Amino acid sequence: MLELYQTPVSEIPLPEIDKTVQTQIERLVNRIIKSGRNHNVELEIEELVAKAYGLSDKEQKEVLKFYDANHSENSEGIKVEKAA
Repeated sequence: MLELYQTPVSEIPLPEIDKTVQTQIERLVNRIIKSGRNHNVELEIEELVAKAYGLSDKEQKEVLKFYDANHSENSEGIKVEKAA
């Protein structure tokens, strides 16, 4: 489904990610692609991304709280956005 937002994606600030961290994230994503979903691997990715954005523990919890409040698991256990 295509969703349009007022702010274009190009205006979302992206951090400069160290090549080592980028490689770690790529390795973890490829692991999920090859082997399927893995909660521990997903948590590792979340931690790396949060560090890249310089989020504190409190900010990380707020992001996850917001995400959980706006998403629910489908029959396959995949989080999907709740219908408005």
